[in-house]
Formats: sequence, structure tokens, C-alpha cells
Amino acid sequence: MSVLRSGGDMSQGRFIAIASVSLISAMFVVFCIALWIGEEPLHEVEATIVANRTEHTYETAPVWILAIEYSYQIDGQNYVGENSRVRSADERGEAVKNEAQWPVGRRLTVYVSRDDPRRSSIYPDGGLQGRAVAWSVGAGIATAFAFALGAIVMRYR
Repeated sequence: MSVLRSGGDMSQGRFIAIASVSLISAMFVVFCIALWIGEEPLHEVEATIVANRTEHTYETAPVWILAIEYSYQIDGQNYVGENSRVRSADERGEAVKNEAQWPVGRRLTVYVSRDDPRRSSIYPDGGLQGRAVAWSVGAGIATAFAFALGAIVMRYR
């Protein structure tokens, strides 16, 4: 069966192969660009957890999320940071155990932007890798949609 209508020169298999390579390439390129653009100098700062809480939420399935707030100081100025996904768990009991591992008063290292000390993260890359993954998945979805639309247009033109 041909993807192109009468007289088309591209087979369905070839179209799928090209679409697959394009999809993977788009995701990889967007991931690399997101890492490159988002990279900023971070420095380590000692912080103290000032609050923790466990929240029940629904994503693809019900999940318990551990969120923490921490305080840190740079050049005599106090700041408060928050990380809304320190740990996740499927069951409430497991979530409570996670919360016990991140008690109020615990000292930890956070990574703070040199350009804007209000921006901080508990992750050495500032959470950049997670954002890059999200952006690349979005690029993959957009590419798949574009190829699906292209296949429909070519099929019925």
C-alpha cells in the first residue's frame, strides 16, 4: 500500500522509516539544545530544610510526592528554595518513610544560580536534565503529529 495516492513513489515502509529517524533525531537535537541553552554556572551552598510535606497527586497514576523547602544564605541575604519532587512513592507508608529521611533541620547542599541567587535546586545540574527530557518528549510528540498529518494529506490529496 502506498502512502502517496496514485502514482506515489514512497512506500508505507519507507515513510515509516523516515518518520522514525526524524522523530528520534528531533528528540535528540532538542534534548542537546535544551542542555546547551539551559546551562548556567551554579555554585554549591549549604542549606537547611525548613519544611517538608507529602502530597497526594494524580499524574498517570496516583502518586505521593515529597516536597521540601530549604533556606540558605548568600552574601548575608536569606533565601528560601523549594523542590516539589524530592521523592515519589506509590503508597502512603512509603511516602512517610521518605519524609522521615528529609526531616526539618537536616543540612544539605543546594546548587544556586550565580546570576540569580533566588534560583536554586537540590540537583547538581539545577534540574536541567529533567526539563531537557520534557522538552525532547514534546518535540517528539510534535514531530509525530506532523508526520501523521503529512501522511493524511499525502493519502487524500
